Amino acid sequence: MTFRVLHEDNHLLVVDKPAGVLSQSDRPGATDDLLSQAKQYIKIKYNKPGEAWLGLVHRLDREVGGVMIFARTSKAAARLSEEIREGRTRKIYRALVERAPVLTSDDPGPDAEGWTDLEDYLSKDPVRRIARAAKPGKSRDDAKWARLRYRIVTAPAPPEQGPVLVEVELETGRFHQIRFQLSKRKAPILGDVKYGARQNRPGVVLALHCVEMGVRHPVGGEFLNFVSPVPRAWSA
Repeated sequence: MTFRVLHEDNHLLVVDKPAGVLSQSDRPGATDDLLSQAKQYIKIKYNKPGEAWLGLVHRLDREVGGVMIFARTSKAAARLSEEIREGRTRKIYRALVERAPVLTSDDPGPDAEGWTDLEDYLSKDPVRRIARAAKPGKSRDDAKWARLRYRIVTAPAPPEQGPVLVEVELETGRFHQIRFQLSKRKAPILGDVKYGARQNRPGVVLALHCVEMGVRHPVGGEFLNFVSPVPRAWSA
């Protein structure tokens, strides 16, 4: 088992996903993805006959670690999926970027608390498997509106050059959204050569991590917030 359990009850299984592991495999019979490993964990712990059932209600990219929530019942899966689809969850990421984002003329400046809103339209390039800029109304673009907000947590003092730690609150869940929106502002995530990063860093696959996810419990209704610390390798 390559994950750490953060929370478990009759309706939820919340784990700390390691970077480098697929959320769900597309290969028949695969067992190295997180969903398969979590099913095996449930099967062994509760001595279940046959394959244990778990509902996959959201994903993290293979290179991204952090909080992932599985549903243990179909009712919980339906309610969590609706909550995520309607944007009623709280998702906080931290990322190490090569430099502070350079805002475009359409971006507002930071608010009084240091948060800056970013809005873009993007589409998915199915061949290169990357997000790209899109324009609504273009028939071939399949443009989707994407919104997040970010704040700078720590940055090197000028003239020192080095990575900048940013915190991101994700408001929509588009394909590679955080990676695309930051790289568009000339701030690619460390290790993200697909979106313009210059090089990888030792021990860092992709310096993007889901540090918090908050949801309403699908049965009890109470708000639950789950936390995963960034990897130790980032401190280097």
